[in-house]
Amino acid sequence: MTEYPKLSTHWFEMVLDGMNAIKLAECEEWVKNFDDPNTGFMFCNSPNIEKINNKLNYGGHSGCSYACTMRNCQYFLTHMDEWNLEVNAHTNQLPVVPETN
Repeated sequence: MTEYPKLSTHWFEMVLDGMNAIKLAECEEWVKNFDDPNTGFMFCNSPNIEKINNKLNYGGHSGCSYACTMRNCQYFLTHMDEWNLEVNAHTNQLPVVPETN
């Protein structure tokens, strides 16, 4: 059995913020299926990146931490069971997913 949490508290905060921003921007499927070997998330100029960025609250990203956060979000969006375990390990409660308009 895998031990949780896998993410440090700092990484969890960044990924949680990313997951919430992706949900609020309604870009879950886009992130799950994103695969641009030329730009990756860091240099992508899709309007969806701007939509997600506008919903982010975490202000301390470098280009590298942003790209790693987005890849973690991509992984967890396709493995929601693992995300739920991660959230529970950090908060001892089920994740709160923001409502979309």
